[in-house]
Amino acid sequence: MPTIRYRSGDEQRVKAGDMTTVTTVRDGSAQTRPGPAIPDLTLPQFVLCSANRRGSKRALVDAATGQEISYAGLAEAVREVGAGLSARGLRHGDVLALCAPNSIEFAVAWFAAASIGAVVTTVNPQCTRDEIARQLRQTGARWLVTTAGSAGQKLRGITAETAVTETIVTGDHAAGTIPFWSLRAAAHAPAGPVSASDVRSCRRPAAPPGCPRASSSPTGTWWPACARHGSSTRWPSATS
Repeated sequence: MPTIRYRSGDEQRVKAGDMTTVTTVRDGSAQTRPGPAIPDLTLPQFVLCSANRRGSKRALVDAATGQEISYAGLAEAVREVGAGLSARGLRHGDVLALCAPNSIEFAVAWFAAASIGAVVTTVNPQCTRDEIARQLRQTGARWLVTTAGSAGQKLRGITAETAVTETIVTGDHAAGTIPFWSLRAAAHAPAGPVSASDVRSCRRPAAPPGCPRASSSPTGTWWPACARHGSSTRWPSATS
């Protein structure tokens, strides 16, 4: 069984490949403890499982616009947008590219796609046109969520060079694109529930110089990676 070894000062820890135990070696003596409990949940299920209990409490705040969404509202938006994406043909294992600065729509799009088993490849809007085109081609994304701002302008003409067949736009949309929030109106029940064991990850290529790497796996931690985009959307504190 593979092990992972790393040091912190004079302490060495050995993690078994299955993460069931953690052995800490300090001053020549070893102590073995149970590993952290990892629930059989997708990230959307884990994050939103307490949404009903939190109800009207703020879940996300966009500092740039003042827009807010509650936990209950976030869970509902994720469910309906996920169903809308499913209605447009997005299925388990399909790749959706998300190229936008942090916003409430970004969070909803990410969780919605992941909740139906799709793979989300996050595209840094600060990358060049060629870098974005290369990532879209290498990941095989057929759906693209972007903005009507500078990111959307940069993407004009790129999709013709890739497998992207549908472009979904937050904010003002151009002809031939789909308004993001219209997905809620088109929603119907998703194809079926997705469990953590069903989720596939899609590794994005190494980030080019000056283009920060972002998580592309539905089980990964996406928010810190996306925060590098210079975003203003934040999670309220646990006490809010």
